[in-house]
Amino acid sequence: MKSRAFWIGTVVLGLVLVGVVSFAQLRRGELAQAELSVAQLTCGSCARSVQQALQELPGVGKVEVNVTAGRASVEFDPQRVEPLALADRVTAAGYPAQVKQVLSVAEVKALRNETGSLGESYVARIGDQLVSREEFIAEVTRVRGGAQAAGQPIDELQIQRTAWQQILQHALVMADAARAGVVVQPAEVAAEVERMGQGNSEFAATMSARFGGEENFFRLVRDEMTIQRHLQENVLPAETDPAGRQAAVDRWYRELTQSRPVSIFDPALKAAVQNSGGCSCCG
Repeated sequence: MKSRAFWIGTVVLGLVLVGVVSFAQLRRGELAQAELSVAQLTCGSCARSVQQALQELPGVGKVEVNVTAGRASVEFDPQRVEPLALADRVTAAGYPAQVKQVLSVAEVKALRNETGSLGESYVARIGDQLVSREEFIAEVTRVRGGAQAAGQPIDELQIQRTAWQQILQHALVMADAARAGVVVQPAEVAAEVERMGQGNSEFAATMSARFGGEENFFRLVRDEMTIQRHLQENVLPAETDPAGRQAAVDRWYRELTQSRPVSIFDPALKAAVQNSGGCSCCG
């Protein structure tokens, strides 16, 4: 991947706990996978509570809980339990949850076999994270809107490249924050959002119009705070020289791009990235 300046102020994932239940009665090749957004996660104890709640349901396999990102990935037998039942169980345990994404049994098999059938719904995979077509289109729309607001010429290929780079950076950096165990508490996010809204009577309307509502905005603020904390505590050197700090961030990010497998399923996106001269890691 071509080296890119990575600014010290980007949005972006956390403490991961993995719970594995007995697979004696589950055939892994017949399991689907659900991704849940989970609120009010603050520590490893919360993650274990979510795991235990899910493991009480029939047909649940491996459970991964990411505290920093507020996310849970659940393997399940679709013949025995519905995705909504997973979210309802977590909510009943005290952690409001919603189903964000579901992979069918065939899609999970395709992911493991790295076949092209995933390309219908997903544009890429970064590590174990799938990038949905909906997510990519939303980021492209956001980048295009920013260019239009700034009066910049619209280059659709460049907009796609920029959107992809921002999604890639977000996934890589948040995964590294997860590895380091960085967690931002909900109360910290609420305080920051309150500070941001002081003196702005249009703040709530702006959250809804630009970010799709309070929940999405809180998640973005949490991610921004997470990455800032990760950079300050685990990445940046003690020196205060701006050039030295930027060089350290650049080295760190290059290492991240080499540490996680990246596959682009969408032919148009793959061509756009390759034509930019970057992303040699993309299969």
